[in-house]
Amino acid sequence: MGDSAKPKTERRQITVLFYDLVGSTKLSTSVEPEDFREAISNFHNVASAAVQPFDAYVGAHVGDGGIIYFGYPVASEDAAECAVLSGLALIDAVSKITLPNGEKAKARVGIATGTSIVGRIEEGDTGNSAVGQVTSLAARLQSYAKANQCVIAERTRRLVGGLFQLEDLGIIDAKGFAENVRAFGVIARSQQDRFRALRGGNIPLIGRKSQTHELHDKWAKAQDGTLQVCMVEGEAGVGKSRFVADFIHSLDHTNATFIPCFCAPHSRQAALRPFITRLRNMAGASDHQSQPSLETFDNRLAPGTSELDRHMLGALIGLDTPAPQEVAAMNAGQLRRSTISAILNQIDLLAQQAPVVVLMEDMHWADPTTFELLEGFLSQGDAGRIMVIMTARPDIHDIWQVSKSIARIELPPLTDEEAGALINQVLGAKASPSMVEAITERASGIALFIEELTKAILDSEAHVPGSAAEGLGVQSSFTLPETLQDSLLARLDQLGEAKRIAQIASVVGREFTIADLARVAPDLTPLIERGCKKLLEAGLTVAMPGKAEEFQFRHVLIQEIAYSTLVRGERREYNACLLEALEQNDGKDNPIDPERWAHYALEAGLPARAVHYWLLAGQDALRVFAMKEAEARLRRGHELIGQVGDPSERARLELDILLTLGKVLLAQVGHANPETGKVYARARELAEERGDRARLLASMHGQQSYDLQLSRIQETQDRGAEMLSMGETFDDDAWRLIGYRSRGIASFPLGDYKQCASDLLAGIAMLDQIGDSAAQDVVADDLLAAMQIYASWALVYMGETARGEDLYTAACARAEEISQPYTRAFAGVGRNYCRLMLGDFHGLEQDLEDCIALCAQNEIHYFLFTERVHLAHYRALNGASDGAQQIAQAIEEYRQTGSILYQPTYRHWEGLAWLGQGELGKAREANDWAIETTTQYGMTHMLAEYYGLKAVLDHLDQKPDEALAAATMARNWATDQEARLCEDLNKKIWEKFGFYSLLPA
Repeated sequence: MGDSAKPKTERRQITVLFYDLVGSTKLSTSVEPEDFREAISNFHNVASAAVQPFDAYVGAHVGDGGIIYFGYPVASEDAAECAVLSGLALIDAVSKITLPNGEKAKARVGIATGTSIVGRIEEGDTGNSAVGQVTSLAARLQSYAKANQCVIAERTRRLVGGLFQLEDLGIIDAKGFAENVRAFGVIARSQQDRFRALRGGNIPLIGRKSQTHELHDKWAKAQDGTLQVCMVEGEAGVGKSRFVADFIHSLDHTNATFIPCFCAPHSRQAALRPFITRLRNMAGASDHQSQPSLETFDNRLAPGTSELDRHMLGALIGLDTPAPQEVAAMNAGQLRRSTISAILNQIDLLAQQAPVVVLMEDMHWADPTTFELLEGFLSQGDAGRIMVIMTARPDIHDIWQVSKSIARIELPPLTDEEAGALINQVLGAKASPSMVEAITERASGIALFIEELTKAILDSEAHVPGSAAEGLGVQSSFTLPETLQDSLLARLDQLGEAKRIAQIASVVGREFTIADLARVAPDLTPLIERGCKKLLEAGLTVAMPGKAEEFQFRHVLIQEIAYSTLVRGERREYNACLLEALEQNDGKDNPIDPERWAHYALEAGLPARAVHYWLLAGQDALRVFAMKEAEARLRRGHELIGQVGDPSERARLELDILLTLGKVLLAQVGHANPETGKVYARARELAEERGDRARLLASMHGQQSYDLQLSRIQETQDRGAEMLSMGETFDDDAWRLIGYRSRGIASFPLGDYKQCASDLLAGIAMLDQIGDSAAQDVVADDLLAAMQIYASWALVYMGETARGEDLYTAACARAEEISQPYTRAFAGVGRNYCRLMLGDFHGLEQDLEDCIALCAQNEIHYFLFTERVHLAHYRALNGASDGAQQIAQAIEEYRQTGSILYQPTYRHWEGLAWLGQGELGKAREANDWAIETTTQYGMTHMLAEYYGLKAVLDHLDQKPDEALAAATMARNWATDQEARLCEDLNKKIWEKFGFYSLLPA
């Protein structure tokens, strides 16, 4: 193997032994220098000879002490045990030495296990070839040991288990270590059986008979035309993939279509990634760089595929197919839904040709959009020769509310009997009861752990034949590994030159191609093909079906172990090479995969590039309103901001991340959430520092939205005026539009309906002139629809009902046209509010419930809680006996948003409901709160109505003077605000309770 294939340093777990000669200083003063030198040399020679039988690697000799390594350059599961055996053997051998002063030699030994950066260790190396805490700890333990004593650390004790009789020395004083160090003195070796085994072949499925029968039963029903959806659940490594693969293998593939899809941990926020990967493979794109073939894609599509579905599926993987006419009119939301429908339609068409099995592996790593698509299967009913099989870990229930219609097939850990059978299959012979007990105790019935532990033992040739009754036993010089990591590392070390290929492949990911490896390490091209073949032969990787140069690590843990052995410099170099190659080939042949590239950039030590790609990933998700994915991606990027070195670049990236995150927060948690305010305040600070006018506008609008919900009404209106002024100063239409919107919306809760309508109608007219895309990037909703909604409210309150109805109808049509969930929710809430005020109840309850469902589905919390208040008010107005209680409960939920803005309105509605239920005291308490809060914050919207209700309550309490004063206040406020609607509503309630006739004309 050439030098380029050998890592100069490696990060790995090793066990280190320090030893020294007791009394060497006294000896040096009592004998001639030549005799002392000869004695020290003999001491080291005896020590080295004593440890040779235990795979020891002698490192540095420094004076009367030395260091010895175990578990490197080739790892072994028994490294810790060998170190302890060496310590005992060294002490015993040294004790036979007679020193020049006539005394017997005595040694002290300290042993520790841990992670270290190690280089090439050669026998007799005179330099310290391992760097890390573990070497310091071993030295401290050696200093603590008594003469002829071997002292080991806690981690080493755990690895040797019960192989030695130990004395607990408690917590010792280990200088330089912040945490307590527990030490153990080795007394003697205990007896343990060892074993020797034969290498096994292919391993059939063990157990799982009832679960297999259940799958076959469901397959029979699917073949008969009844949709079957099931989820195979179990712990990581329990054997879910193996179980499903065995079932799939048993099917007649000539009369069935198999669609395998795989989720991955790095793609949890990547919408539809499992299906995209499958479609790319279907189109002949075998790796991340290859371009899908349109011809191959068309040949693989199901007969009867519509042109729309063909386009949507092709677009999903970057194929340039002619777009049907209806696509041009689609917005982002419609495209997203059409894409999901296209996938479902494709599966349905395939099922018309032959029964279909859709396999969804590792659903606990699925993205929310994939969950949505799978729920689409459930909504289709029982028709279709389709069977969907999902595998998932138990924590799937923490992220997805699994439908009761999904059949759950649970895979428990293997029983001891089944575990023994699996061990025997791996060994190709019978294991002894002690060996089975040792493995099952550590593996806890997890099939992956059992199999890998047994293979590691087998590969290390640490097995011995016993009697026919006992089976294979355990060799006296071998200990079972305590962790799977150790056993897998041992298997990697036995690969020879192919280990380097495993390490390089681990950089790419679980799946990799020969071309990927050449991009990472072009200097190793001659070795790559040989290495891939060796990995395949060793069972550490599997070849992707039908793809000669594409592979997958058999288990994620193997990839992680290989990656963990790379030192930081290598990780950075290899990831940087891969990222550079990907970026250079960016284009049609290589579409950007921002999440994956962000990982490469971070590992390459390029945090600015990582933030950039997380921002792109967040923006991609935001465009299709995949808000959970968007938030997760943006937060990942924001966490890395502090690592960006260049101040200017750091500020630019942080500003872009914050403004995008702000839109997500507005839609998800609402305008009044404290984090929303902090995000926009920080964004404005950065925009002002950078002199970035466009982003300053976006941050100021975000602050305005936040302040508005906290009822900082005058400040909000003033900020809108400031934006308008700056728009004139800059001669910038974007500033003017946002200024009209901001001041107009702020004027509504102030009760300045005329100003509200004037500003918003001016903004609408301006949009009509310059186009509705102007300043759209500044807001989270649709600019036009939002202004139409608020303008409709103002007009309705001013008595211009027909114009108001036209505007909210236009806003709803606009929202449906663009199909963005947040704007649809905004428009629905606005329309329903107007209809409540106008008493237009026909079909209103259904509209309210539909809007609530929309908000719940998309987790638009602010509008969700708002609409629940509206629904409760509707029910109270229509005679619900507990209407007031429903409103009160809904208000409590609304308060979770932190918004104060419309709470007075809702408490007033609660007061009306209590009045209808005959609870005058509760009605007064609710309405008085509305008046006090409105006055406190200066938001006089509906204040005429609040005083109108107060007049009724005073009248019923036989307080004529107070009632007359309240009525006068109501009339004055309605007149000042030109609020004709308030006048009408007050007249109705006054007439209902016999108060109107008492008022002066």
